[in-house]
Amino acid sequence: MEIKFCPSCGNKVSAGAKFCGKCGRSLVNDFESNNTESEKNSTINKQKVAEGIDAAKEGAQKTASRIKKAAEDSQITDKVQSSIHSLNQQPEKKAKVLKIGGAVIALIIIVFGWNWFSNKDYRQAMANGDSYFSQGEFGKASEFYQQAHDQKPGDEKATEMRSYAQELGNYWTMINEDDGFPGSRSQTVEEIEGKANQIKDKMIKAKYTEAAEAIKNSSQYKLEERIGKKYEKAYGS
Repeated sequence: MEIKFCPSCGNKVSAGAKFCGKCGRSLVNDFESNNTESEKNSTINKQKVAEGIDAAKEGAQKTASRIKKAAEDSQITDKVQSSIHSLNQQPEKKAKVLKIGGAVIALIIIVFGWNWFSNKDYRQAMANGDSYFSQGEFGKASEFYQQAHDQKPGDEKATEMRSYAQELGNYWTMINEDDGFPGSRSQTVEEIEGKANQIKDKMIKAKYTEAAEAIKNSSQYKLEERIGKKYEKAYGS
């Protein structure tokens, strides 16, 4: 049985006593208050214990995470040190690799340098040809494309551009000699436009289109168009 003491006289009383047997003081409120306070203290203590447990768990998790990271860093460091040690143990192999790499780089530089210098005249001739071609001076353009072809025999680009320049030069010769225009202008326009439709390069395509438009704007072409329409009207297509 739990033994308590009277707050007034200090006499020993039992836990369930309502009055002090010595002084007669009522003990009901005192014991209830003490019980309530004890319960509060017990609840607080339980909360503190739970918080302590949670804090301990969190600390343990953080410690485990640090240990894991330190272990991973240690493994990486070991691998790096192992690689360095391996290289240091094989100086001859490392020197051989460096020599081979240097030789390859030097060879690449020599090859590209040789191609650049050896093709210098070719590139200059192509640039001049393109410049005259864009200005519509197809005769001069053809000459420079021929020079480029001579520098690199069989070069497809030089051969192709020379062919375009010569063909356009012939068309413009026909256009400028209006009275001596061979054949039908309408058929020539159809021929030029058909070739233009097959060309992908915009600059070359534009030059063929210019030639076709020049023929269309000539008085002889317009005369042919009128005669053709009258013929169709009179005799049918």
